[in-house]
Amino acid sequence: MFCDYSVPLQGLQSAEGRLFSAAREIASPPGGRIAGEIVDGPTPDFAESLTLSGGVDFSAALIAVDQAKLAAEANLRVISMQRELECSMLDLFA
Repeated sequence: MFCDYSVPLQGLQSAEGRLFSAAREIASPPGGRIAGEIVDGPTPDFAESLTLSGGVDFSAALIAVDQAKLAAEANLRVISMQRELECSMLDLFA
């Protein structure tokens, strides 16, 4: 009688996806190109790419990062509690 870890693992994968999405949003310079991406044509000036006028909502992205962190921590706690429950049940029946 073992616990099913599929739900918290799916939660961890979902949190990871949200974290990568938020990181991509934060790393995106104005114009939507990712740093290091090879593009044809002129690229924005470095100082211009650091301005906040590029349409990146940093507060929303940072909130998404924090939510992903909390979701990952919660799912890890579920896995930890399931593991403790399994060990307790094995001790009980041993």
